[in-house]
Formats: sequence, C-alpha cells, structure tokens
Amino acid sequence: MSGVFGLGLAGIAGGGYGLVSKHRKVHGLANISATYAANFAIVMGCYCGGQPGAIKYSVLLAIAGTAMDFTILKLRPILKNSDSLKLPEWSPIQILDEEQLAAKKAREQQLYSQTTLGKLNKEDSRGN
Repeated sequence: MSGVFGLGLAGIAGGGYGLVSKHRKVHGLANISATYAANFAIVMGCYCGGQPGAIKYSVLLAIAGTAMDFTILKLRPILKNSDSLKLPEWSPIQILDEEQLAAKKAREQQLYSQTTLGKLNKEDSRGN
C-alpha cells in the first residue's frame, strides 16, 4: 500500500512541477503536467519497486494515460458545445475578443513606454 501512496505523491509532485515548467507554454499546461506526473511516478516505481515495479507502474500509467486521452478526445466536442462551462459575467477572468485584445496590448505598450521613459529620465537626472 505504501507503494501506491508513494506513486500518488510522485504523480502530484510531477504535476506540480509541470505547472511551473517553462515548457508549459509550448506544449500546453495539461500535456506537460501529465507528462511530468507520469515520468515522476515511473521513476518512483523504478526506485521503490525495482525492475518489476517499474514495469508494473509504467504499464498501469500507459493504460491510464491512453484511456484519459481517448476520453478527452471523445468529450471535447460535447464540452465545446456546452453553455454550462462558460465563465460567469462577474468572473475576474475575461475572454477578450480581437478588438479588446488589441486595446489591451496598446495600453500595455503605452504603460511600458511610460515606464521605460521614466527610468531614462531618472538616469539622466542622476548623471547631470
């Protein structure tokens, strides 16, 4: 039973590492978290259970991962059409359309320019 507990902890640690990984932007958060979780769990199985444990856990995780991928692929069209999964109006997380996104980028660029110009002015005043 302690092997399963350790496997769970390794999976959680791997998933947590995936959350802060620099590769999450390239591969996607879910993919990179699942990859790290599986890899950590397999390594833990290898160290704690020897070769038979590593084989057992790798097969178990391969089956679970394949089942999860299959389920996600089948549910994706259903979930995209569902209105119940939309964010409420009061949510702080906003999904912006193209105009709003362009306006946000313009504000950020203007703020960055002001910040950079302010730093340059401070350096000029110190140098004189």
